[in-house]
Amino acid sequence: MIESLLRAVGIARISTATNGTEAVNVLTTSQRMVDVTDCDLDMPHGNGLQLLHAIRGGQLRQVRPNSTFIVLTAHASAALIALAGKLDANGYLIKPVTADKLRETIAKARSRPLPVDPAKYAGIVIPDAVV
Repeated sequence: MIESLLRAVGIARISTATNGTEAVNVLTTSQRMVDVTDCDLDMPHGNGLQLLHAIRGGQLRQVRPNSTFIVLTAHASAALIALAGKLDANGYLIKPVTADKLRETIAKARSRPLPVDPAKYAGIVIPDAVV
């Protein structure tokens, strides 16, 4: 569904993954720079916060630590939102997502430069499950 919304807002080059392990593989083997990662928090084999933590912490060398990362979730938990904030998520969308809201969130997230210090994220503990 998110892929079709991305296409609806004019994004043509989209890579997808169905779980955390696949997402890491897609990001680390991409032949082109990834501008925006839209990632669900609740995935098998690694959740979205774990992926964001790896990116911000500089563990995925092929991905800029300050790349745009938008969290998607059906869980509007204050604790999850706070944790995504500590990891400097650029945006946070609660499902269901509309094309207009997705477009607005991506534009807003990309308009603000994010200074990232990978050491800042080292002590943040990420839960194995987010549900």
